Amino acid sequence: MRQLSAHLLLLAACASGSSASSASGETAAAPLAADQAARLLPGRFDSAAQASADPAYRALQLTACRVSAPELGPSVFYVEQAQMEELERPMRQQLQVIEPRVPSGTLAAIRVFDLKLPEYSVGLCTRHQTGVYTRAEVQERVGCTVTLLWSGTSFHGETSGTACPSTLRGARYATSDVVLDEAGMRIWDRGFDASGRQVWGPDKGPYVFKRRTPLP
Repeated sequence: MRQLSAHLLLLAACASGSSASSASGETAAAPLAADQAARLLPGRFDSAAQASADPAYRALQLTACRVSAPELGPSVFYVEQAQMEELERPMRQQLQVIEPRVPSGTLAAIRVFDLKLPEYSVGLCTRHQTGVYTRAEVQERVGCTVTLLWSGTSFHGETSGTACPSTLRGARYATSDVVLDEAGMRIWDRGFDASGRQVWGPDKGPYVFKRRTPLP
């Protein structure tokens, strides 16, 4: 995945020097990557199969659903992650904002926001109602944006180097590597100390979340 950063920089450089005609050609050739990400992110996913095969991984459930947060943008999702035995006690609750990046046919980004009062949103995606949030109710995790590269069938993405801060278990920064496609998602979150030694997160590879609900 580390080769991805160089690839992203190359794409951005090519885009900055491209003409208006190439931009229109890109739009004709492929839909916006941000639209594809917004189609693939919502749903219910879990890592039960992986946990059954490998005790190093826990059985986790991840749910994502669209919410209304006009101050953040038009494509905002509430994302909740919990152990399957304790769904009422989520480990992670966030708003994730999907935005286009240049070139828009291949790049998108996910900005991450923590909820200031997460307890009020537990189980939101199962309530059959649209959550509504204001900018004052969330705090952006600056430096933790995940940039996604669309291959035509899947997204591959990651955070930028050491930019995402973390203090969990003595960490100084965190990284997140993500693969998103129609079958589900693979997420490898890890924390590292000041010397670059991994102090939390799986050693062997990402969590594999299989999609359990149909695509929209």
